[in-house]
Amino acid sequence: MIKDNIKNLFSFIEFLHSNIDNYKQYDNIIYELYLLKNLRKKLNPEKNYKDKIKDDKLKNELQIKFNIIHDKIIKEIESKAISLNISDDNEFLNIKNFNLSEINNLKKTFDEDDIPIILDYNKKYMEFRTETNCTYFQDLFFYDLDRVLDSLFSFFNDSSENQFDALKNKDREVKSIGEAVHLLQRGFKNFTLPLDALNPTKDTEKKVKEEPQLAEHNIYDKIIKELDLIEHLFYTQTYPYSIEEIKWNQHQIGRYCNEIYINSDINLFEITLYKNHYTNRIENNNSNLLKNELTTIYKRAIQVYNYFIKELKDHKDKKEIYSGKDLKKQVIENTVLFGINQFKINIAFFDCNIEEEFFKSVTKSGITKQCKNETLINFCVQLLSFIDLSGVIKPQPKQLKDFINENKAEALSLNLSDYTVINNVLQKQKDKLRDAEFESEFLEVKEFAEKIIKQLKHKLQLELRNNYGKVTYKNGVAPYLWDIRLLLEYRELLKTLQTSTKQIQTNQPKTEITKERLLNKQNKLIPKVSIKEVYDFFKVLIDNPNRKGEFYLSEQKLLIFIKATFIDEIPIKQKFDVAFSKDKIDVRSVFKKFQDYCYDVEYNKTYVKDKYFRLMFEAFEGFSQKIDFNKWHKTNNKLPTLKRQKAK
Repeated sequence: MIKDNIKNLFSFIEFLHSNIDNYKQYDNIIYELYLLKNLRKKLNPEKNYKDKIKDDKLKNELQIKFNIIHDKIIKEIESKAISLNISDDNEFLNIKNFNLSEINNLKKTFDEDDIPIILDYNKKYMEFRTETNCTYFQDLFFYDLDRVLDSLFSFFNDSSENQFDALKNKDREVKSIGEAVHLLQRGFKNFTLPLDALNPTKDTEKKVKEEPQLAEHNIYDKIIKELDLIEHLFYTQTYPYSIEEIKWNQHQIGRYCNEIYINSDINLFEITLYKNHYTNRIENNNSNLLKNELTTIYKRAIQVYNYFIKELKDHKDKKEIYSGKDLKKQVIENTVLFGINQFKINIAFFDCNIEEEFFKSVTKSGITKQCKNETLINFCVQLLSFIDLSGVIKPQPKQLKDFINENKAEALSLNLSDYTVINNVLQKQKDKLRDAEFESEFLEVKEFAEKIIKQLKHKLQLELRNNYGKVTYKNGVAPYLWDIRLLLEYRELLKTLQTSTKQIQTNQPKTEITKERLLNKQNKLIPKVSIKEVYDFFKVLIDNPNRKGEFYLSEQKLLIFIKATFIDEIPIKQKFDVAFSKDKIDVRSVFKKFQDYCYDVEYNKTYVKDKYFRLMFEAFEGFSQKIDFNKWHKTNNKLPTLKRQKAK
């Protein structure tokens, strides 16, 4: 009998299949996204103003096109998966771990009447995956979904061939180093390079001796040794002089390298083999030994992953592309050859020229792989994702209060100025509290602080729920420490706020925003335009009625808009006092003309339209981010505005 969870899975397949034609209409946009991304890689915006201008334009085009794919495809898939309880409601699509147990149960309890239904959905899913031939930037989600469905459909398969093999991201075979470099530049990371490509004068019929089948009981040891090896490879590029067992080439200096060749006596990093091995063991016997093995692998992979994030992810020598007349020299300087024997580094040859005899002699025997540091860390990520999905190990729950207290001292030792973004937002609220004159200003700070505290608590709860030592770093600090520090700061801000509120309530009458006080403030959003100019420009909304004789705004709403948007730079969303029909274009025209009014004083004109549209959209309800943005250029003269300001 097919139970509800499997029915939900089938409903999701039905949804995907019904959208094949719908999604395929966006194929050109997806192609353009990859094309634009490759064009950006060829630019150097940090060193040339022309490249900076081109890069800004390409970035804007990329965002617009990606938004289309996100709104039309990704968002739909995500919403459907969550509504059917296929995926967690998280920051990214993540297949829930109920599937394997439900599928195993179905294999044991199915009725003959179930078979045609299962085969039909098998056909529909394969049609969706092969006809769309795209994961819509959700690779991990579809990888996990393929794995889950493979477990089901392969059981009800009359053929000996596994149809899901065609969907897997197999290694591409290349015939030359030049072709391999070309594939890397296009973003392909998995390929195999025959030995004869490194030494074309050799007999191409001489093949590397195939590795014997690895005994199952050795797979766990092999994974642990490979994780140790990856960390060693990373460490070699970070602290080369402390590793005595490596026979350094006398003329080279160990350092971070963007192109890595690994020549080994055995085949390494066989992630598919490892996943299949542990999948079979999980399905057949979920023992304590299995749990202990996966727990150890998980912890070790986390350590290697964290080391990469802390030391190598944002390394100053990291390069995506090479350019200039000395292109070949740059490639050589960024290439290293590691000779591996019995999971140990025997030689590390930096400034490696793959065309020289040394490279050919070292790679004459054994198995040679070409990769990047990111390829190696992806091996760790795949292990972590697989173990997470298996559900064999689960984190122990911990109370948020205890978690904060345990890390409080370390969090308070952080210097907030090292984290510019959160420090700027916090300081802005502190300044706002210090300069507050009205009760409404105190209330705004209070609401903002309470909102941030709630968000931080939610983030920390997620960290507690998902944390199994898995942390990433920013400037060498675990992000939850920043969250705790920020939480403590906002709690302190609330204490200060409560004291200040008591004082203003006992010593001053409640005061509304007045025009006279407002005009003395500084315009922080557009410094070259005074608050008086802003008031005079938008005064048209309180002085002129619409077609029904109704005024668009009260003066108090106008003052709140000006203060929140131009002085505090924290917009407060309000409603107009009229119901939009034909009035919407009247109001939108005022904001578009305000953009024209201020155009000459804007330093960066690339994002002027975005800035002034957001000025309207974030301050008032009734506008569509997509529709009104596209109609931004359409205006009328129903409401008279000030003349366009000349350049200063």
